[in-house]
Parts: sequence; structure tokens; C-alpha cells
Amino acid sequence: MTVKEDLIKAKQKIEIRGWTRGEMIDEDGCCCALGAIGLSTIPGFDSKALFGQFLVGRAEAAVVALAKQIPAEYLDLESKDWLY
Repeated sequence: MTVKEDLIKAKQKIEIRGWTRGEMIDEDGCCCALGAIGLSTIPGFDSKALFGQFLVGRAEAAVVALAKQIPAEYLDLESKDWLY
């Protein structure tokens, strides 16, 4: 699966489940962008696990591709702030 396909799948997860922020998946099942990427790319994804699970394979590629679309004044990729 390509990064684009993973991001489209993550978008579909948000459309189906609903969107939230402040947590990857809320009690209603709504998910943020990271939660949707996790659900779409990480087998057995655990929304309560450490963010380190996003630092490998398809998940990392999708998160980095998404983060690159965020204007620089909102995100510092060098500091890895997008992990928290």
C-alpha cells in the first residue's frame, strides 16, 4: 500500500468514526489524524500505547507525509513535537 493510499484510508476512518482532538481515539470511537493513521497502518494498533509505534514502516511514512503538509509555523519536524 502506498503512503497516499494509507492517508486516504485514514481519512475514511475519520469520516466513518468521527473526528476528535486531544486523544487518538475517544470513548465514542472518534479519532484524530494520528489515531486514524494508527488504525490504518499498524496491526493491533493500541491508542493508549506509546507514540513510538509511529516510528516504523507505513505509520511513520504516513505521519511524516501528513506533517509535511502542516505549515512550518505550526510544527517543528526537527524537534519531533508532532509525536506529542
